[in-house]
Amino acid sequence: MRFMFKIRTMIFSALLVFLIAGCNPVTTLYPLGAPLIPEDKDNFEGSWLKDNDSVISIRFTSNGVGHIAAPFWENDQFRLVQMELIVTKNKDKKFISVRIKERETWDNYYYFAQYDFSDKGELILWEPNIEAFEAAIKTRNLEGVDKNSGINITNPPGVLLKFLNDNDNQTLFKYRNPIVLRKIGK
Repeated sequence: MRFMFKIRTMIFSALLVFLIAGCNPVTTLYPLGAPLIPEDKDNFEGSWLKDNDSVISIRFTSNGVGHIAAPFWENDQFRLVQMELIVTKNKDKKFISVRIKERETWDNYYYFAQYDFSDKGELILWEPNIEAFEAAIKTRNLEGVDKNSGINITNPPGVLLKFLNDNDNQTLFKYRNPIVLRKIGK
Protein backbone atom coordinates (compact mmCIF):
# COMPACT_ATOMS: atom_id res chain seq x y z
CA MET A 1 0.00 0.00 0.00
CA ARG A 2 2.79 2.42 0.91
CA PHE A 3 4.52 1.53 -2.36
CA MET A 4 1.36 2.31 -4.37
CA PHE A 5 1.01 5.67 -2.60
CA LYS A 6 4.62 6.44 -3.50
CA ILE A 7 3.99 5.47 -7.14
CA ARG A 8 0.75 7.48 -7.25
CA THR A 9 2.52 10.48 -5.79
CA MET A 10 5.36 10.16 -8.30
CA ILE A 11 2.93 9.79 -11.18
CA PHE A 12 0.76 12.74 -10.27
CA SER A 13 3.89 14.75 -9.91
CA ALA A 14 4.65 13.67 -13.47
CA LEU A 15 2.03 16.00 -14.70
CA LEU A 16 1.48 18.15 -11.73
CA VAL A 17 1.94 15.64 -11.85
CA PHE A 18 5.97 15.35 -10.42
CA LEU A 19 5.96 17.61 -7.32
CA ILE A 20 3.47 16.29 -4.83
CA ALA A 21 6.02 14.21 -2.95
CA GLY A 22 6.02 15.40 0.62
CA CYS A 23 2.69 17.22 0.57
CA ASN A 24 -0.95 16.27 0.62
CA PRO A 25 -3.04 16.53 -2.56
CA VAL A 26 -6.31 18.32 -3.20
CA THR A 27 -8.74 16.15 -5.17
CA THR A 28 -12.33 16.32 -6.36
CA LEU A 29 -14.96 13.67 -6.97
CA TYR A 30 -15.61 14.90 -10.50
CA PRO A 31 -13.57 16.34 -13.37
CA LEU A 32 -13.85 20.11 -13.52
CA GLY A 33 -15.65 19.93 -16.86
CA ALA A 34 -16.99 17.64 -19.55
CA PRO A 35 -14.53 16.24 -22.08
CA LEU A 36 -14.24 18.60 -25.03
CA ILE A 37 -11.62 18.85 -27.72
CA PRO A 38 -9.52 21.59 -26.10
CA GLU A 39 -8.40 24.55 -28.16
CA ASP A 40 -4.93 23.78 -26.78
CA LYS A 41 -5.01 20.18 -28.09
CA ASP A 42 -2.07 20.69 -30.47
CA ASN A 43 -0.09 22.34 -27.69
CA PHE A 44 -0.79 19.46 -25.28
CA GLU A 45 -0.15 16.52 -27.59
CA GLY A 46 3.37 15.16 -27.59
CA SER A 47 6.06 14.14 -25.13
CA TRP A 48 7.04 16.33 -22.21
CA LEU A 49 10.17 16.54 -20.05
CA LYS A 50 10.44 17.73 -16.45
CA ASP A 51 13.88 18.50 -14.99
CA ASN A 52 15.66 16.34 -17.57
CA ASP A 53 14.56 13.13 -15.84
CA SER A 54 10.81 12.54 -16.14
CA VAL A 55 8.97 12.02 -19.42
CA ILE A 56 5.23 11.81 -20.06
CA SER A 57 3.27 11.56 -23.32
CA ILE A 58 -0.16 13.09 -23.95
CA ARG A 59 -2.68 12.28 -26.71
CA PHE A 60 -6.39 13.03 -27.13
CA THR A 61 -9.10 10.70 -28.39
CA SER A 62 -11.83 11.92 -30.73
CA ASN A 63 -14.22 12.41 -27.79
CA GLY A 64 -11.93 15.00 -26.17
CA VAL A 65 -10.52 12.84 -23.37
CA GLY A 66 -6.78 13.15 -23.04
CA HIS A 67 -4.62 10.18 -22.14
CA ILE A 68 -1.26 10.37 -20.42
CA ALA A 69 1.37 7.64 -20.35
CA ALA A 70 4.23 7.80 -17.87
CA PRO A 71 6.91 5.09 -17.88
CA PHE A 72 8.88 4.29 -14.75
CA TRP A 73 11.48 1.69 -13.79
CA GLU A 74 10.57 -0.94 -11.20
CA ASN A 75 12.02 -4.39 -10.41
CA ASP A 76 14.40 -4.32 -13.38
CA GLN A 77 11.69 -3.51 -15.92
CA PHE A 78 9.66 -0.61 -17.23
CA ARG A 79 6.08 -0.15 -16.10
CA LEU A 80 3.62 2.19 -17.71
CA VAL A 81 1.11 4.21 -15.74
CA GLN A 82 -1.92 5.58 -17.53
CA MET A 83 -3.89 8.68 -16.65
CA GLU A 84 -7.00 10.37 -18.00
CA LEU A 85 -6.88 14.11 -18.70
CA ILE A 86 -9.88 16.44 -18.93
CA VAL A 87 -9.11 20.00 -20.03
CA THR A 88 -11.48 22.80 -18.96
CA LYS A 89 -11.51 26.48 -19.80
CA ASN A 90 -13.77 28.68 -17.73
CA LYS A 91 -13.68 32.43 -18.30
CA ASP A 92 -9.99 33.33 -18.66
CA LYS A 93 -8.63 30.47 -16.53
CA LYS A 94 -7.68 27.01 -17.75
CA PHE A 95 -7.73 23.84 -15.67
CA ILE A 96 -6.87 20.18 -16.01
CA SER A 97 -8.40 17.25 -14.15
CA VAL A 98 -6.38 14.04 -13.97
CA ARG A 99 -7.24 10.59 -12.66
CA ILE A 100 -4.95 7.58 -12.52
CA LYS A 101 -5.56 4.05 -13.70
CA GLU A 102 -4.27 1.56 -11.17
CA ARG A 103 -4.47 -2.21 -11.59
CA GLU A 104 -6.84 -1.77 -14.55
CA THR A 105 -9.23 0.36 -12.45
CA TRP A 106 -9.69 4.12 -12.65
CA ASP A 107 -9.46 6.10 -9.41
CA ASN A 108 -12.78 7.52 -8.23
CA TYR A 109 -11.35 11.00 -7.74
CA TYR A 110 -9.46 13.58 -9.80
CA TYR A 111 -6.41 15.68 -9.13
CA PHE A 112 -6.62 19.15 -10.65
CA ALA A 113 -4.41 22.12 -11.46
CA GLN A 114 -4.49 25.42 -13.27
CA TYR A 115 -2.42 25.58 -16.46
CA ASP A 116 -1.25 27.77 -19.30
CA PHE A 117 1.35 27.64 -22.05
CA SER A 118 4.32 30.01 -22.11
CA ASP A 119 5.40 31.92 -25.21
CA LYS A 120 8.11 29.25 -25.59
CA GLY A 121 5.49 26.47 -25.67
CA GLU A 122 6.24 25.23 -22.16
CA LEU A 123 3.37 23.75 -20.18
CA ILE A 124 3.05 25.73 -16.94
CA LEU A 125 1.13 24.03 -14.13
CA TRP A 126 0.07 25.48 -10.80
CA GLU A 127 -0.89 22.93 -8.19
CA PRO A 128 -3.56 23.67 -5.56
CA ASN A 129 -2.55 25.40 -2.35
CA ILE A 130 -3.83 22.94 0.26
CA GLU A 131 -4.01 25.59 3.01
CA ALA A 132 -6.36 27.75 0.90
CA PHE A 133 -8.67 24.79 0.25
CA GLU A 134 -8.59 23.81 3.95
CA ALA A 135 -9.69 27.34 4.81
CA ALA A 136 -12.46 27.24 2.18
CA ILE A 137 -13.84 24.06 3.73
CA LYS A 138 -13.62 25.44 7.28
CA THR A 139 -15.47 28.63 6.26
CA ARG A 140 -17.98 26.50 4.30
CA ASN A 141 -17.23 28.17 0.98
CA LEU A 142 -16.63 24.65 -0.32
CA GLU A 143 -17.79 21.23 0.79
CA GLY A 144 -15.21 18.57 1.30
CA VAL A 145 -13.41 16.16 3.53
CA ASP A 146 -10.15 17.21 5.13
CA LYS A 147 -8.16 14.05 5.81
CA ASN A 148 -4.59 13.48 6.93
CA SER A 149 -3.86 12.23 3.40
CA GLY A 150 -5.26 15.36 1.70
CA ILE A 151 -8.48 17.14 0.87
CA ASN A 152 -11.30 15.82 -1.29
CA ILE A 153 -13.70 18.49 -2.59
CA THR A 154 -17.26 17.13 -2.88
CA ASN A 155 -18.98 20.08 -4.59
CA PRO A 156 -20.34 19.57 -8.12
CA PRO A 157 -18.01 20.84 -10.88
CA GLY A 158 -20.04 24.01 -11.58
CA VAL A 159 -19.83 25.15 -7.96
CA LEU A 160 -16.11 24.41 -7.75
CA LEU A 161 -15.39 26.19 -11.06
CA LYS A 162 -17.32 29.27 -9.91
CA PHE A 163 -15.23 29.30 -6.74
CA LEU A 164 -11.96 28.83 -8.68
CA ASN A 165 -12.82 31.70 -11.01
CA ASP A 166 -13.78 34.16 -8.26
CA ASN A 167 -11.20 36.97 -8.31
CA ASP A 168 -11.29 37.05 -4.49
CA ASN A 169 -9.67 33.60 -4.47
CA GLN A 170 -6.17 34.45 -5.67
CA THR A 171 -4.37 32.13 -3.23
CA LEU A 172 -5.90 28.84 -4.40
CA PHE A 173 -2.90 27.83 -6.52
CA LYS A 174 0.86 27.98 -5.97
CA TYR A 175 1.64 30.70 -8.51
CA ARG A 176 5.12 31.35 -7.11
CA ASN A 177 6.22 27.75 -7.65
CA PRO A 178 4.95 26.58 -11.04
CA ILE A 179 5.75 23.20 -12.51
CA VAL A 180 7.29 23.72 -15.93
CA LEU A 181 7.32 20.97 -18.56
CA ARG A 182 9.25 21.30 -21.81
CA LYS A 183 8.04 19.66 -24.99
CA ILE A 184 10.38 17.19 -26.64
CA GLY A 185 10.44 17.62 -30.41
CA LYS A 186 7.57 19.23 -32.29
